[in-house]
Amino acid sequence: MSSQLKRFFNNDSFGKRLKAAKRARHCDGIPKVDDAGKVMTYKGAPVQIMHNGVRIFFGCYHGERMTKIIKALKGHHEPQEEKVFHQVLAHVPEDGTMLEVGCFWAYYSLWFSHERPNRKNLLIEPVAWKRMIAELNFTLNERSVQVDPCYIEDAEISLQESTASEEAFLKDSRAVTIDAYLAEKGLDRLDILHADIQGAELSLLHGAKNALKSHMIDYIFLSTHEGRHASSVQLLKEYNYKILAEHSEEESYSADGLIVAAGPKAKFTECIEI
Repeated sequence: MSSQLKRFFNNDSFGKRLKAAKRARHCDGIPKVDDAGKVMTYKGAPVQIMHNGVRIFFGCYHGERMTKIIKALKGHHEPQEEKVFHQVLAHVPEDGTMLEVGCFWAYYSLWFSHERPNRKNLLIEPVAWKRMIAELNFTLNERSVQVDPCYIEDAEISLQESTASEEAFLKDSRAVTIDAYLAEKGLDRLDILHADIQGAELSLLHGAKNALKSHMIDYIFLSTHEGRHASSVQLLKEYNYKILAEHSEEESYSADGLIVAAGPKAKFTECIEI
């Protein structure tokens, strides 16, 4: 478990995070369905409704505590990142493609293709029970998805604090780089690369050097952890990516740092204050 998550599950830290989340105004301008944040039953299953109407299995993402945050924010959980994601999505084509690395509950993938049937989702998740949650959440939204059992090359360094049960599941996963994975899928363009991989950010970027050099990725959403933020920003800038928005762990209303970058071929390149 990462140090950020350890803080999240600490009672004092969670209380502070919940209060901070309630103060966040980043998502006030994002449209919300009437039941946003509510817990209800759908086809016999307990679900929570996200701001856009996407259904997630009740408690699937860090249990009761995250459920409370989502309820308080009326269907949001990371107000700063979601503000930027909402604005970027408006500039992604109807047939766009997104790769979510470390997808867990797959929320950003679900949002990306919500009511956009021609958009394509690619998902990577090394932990088997998290892959099951992602697939379940897609099923709850009358959609199907295949989550590839992969982890980023050299990312095992960041898994030293993982639980024994997670390590057992990881034996069924294979190591990949972003460049190799995109080549395997036959892609020469990616609209969004979204990654939350608990400390393997630099491994991900180093393994995407061909994609970054050719600017085949338009937008990158990268959660940062444990001192890797500045190095990740610098590396993206070296590939001529523009930083649209960023915050450190200390500036976060959630738990992680965040970098959102746009490549030279991206249509939307305005900086966003978060």
